[in-house]
Parts: sequence; structure tokens; C-alpha cells
Amino acid sequence: MVKIRKSIFETNSSSSHSLSLGNLQEGDDTVDSFREGEITLGIGEYGWEWKDYEHWHEKADYITILMNQYQNGDIDNLIKAIHRKYPNVELTFSDSGYVDHGSNYWEDWMNDEDQLFIFLFGNGGISTGNDNCDEREQRY
Repeated sequence: MVKIRKSIFETNSSSSHSLSLGNLQEGDDTVDSFREGEITLGIGEYGWEWKDYEHWHEKADYITILMNQYQNGDIDNLIKAIHRKYPNVELTFSDSGYVDHGSNYWEDWMNDEDQLFIFLFGNGGISTGNDNCDEREQRY
């Protein structure tokens, strides 16, 4: 079962992944070790652990895995979004990553370069968790 609510996506699975689109922050000159060099995307594992992912590299990795797992999306728009901010980053891609089955979804904004840019470099993020333990109560 899928319900879409404003700014939140939820599934009826023991694992839960929420993606939030935030806003771009004015004058973001954050020093970032990923400004140049090579970055491999598509290698992370996003299961049912309680964790927040807020760095652009983590969010790009997650989106890449969704594209790989579900053969959906335009990787070129993801590359363009990253290169808008970091034109000197060399991107390589792997298909070894994993997003838990409960996250089998795709939204139109994930194909839009501008929306991907906002998701990657804005103040939104990804939160993962599950309903099989009490860690959430301790965490929030």
C-alpha cells in the first residue's frame, strides 16, 4: 500500500524510507572534500537501520541505486545536477548497492535535473528505519 502525503513518502513495509525535498540555502559555500576527484555512486546499502542521510553524496548514491534496481530514471540528469555544483568531479557508477524492497517506488521529480539538484544540495534528506525495534523511541 502506498500513500503520498505532502513532503513524505511511506510504504507498508517493516522497513521505512522517507525522502524529503528541502530548500536550497542561500550562499552555501560549505567546504566539501568531494569538490574534485573521483566518486563512485551506487555502492551503499540502505536497509532498515535507523539512520539519516543528509550529505549530497549519500543522497546521490541512494538515487543511483534506485535507478539501477528498478531500471528507472535518467542517470544523465543526475550527472548534470551534480556537475552544476561540482564540474570537476569524475563520477563512476556501480550496481553493487542495495535499497530495501520497501523502497520500490519512483517519483517524477527524480527525473528532473532541477529537482534532483534541490534534493542533493538542499536541506532535505533521507531517513531510514523499521518498525521491528524500539530504537526510534530512543532516537527521537
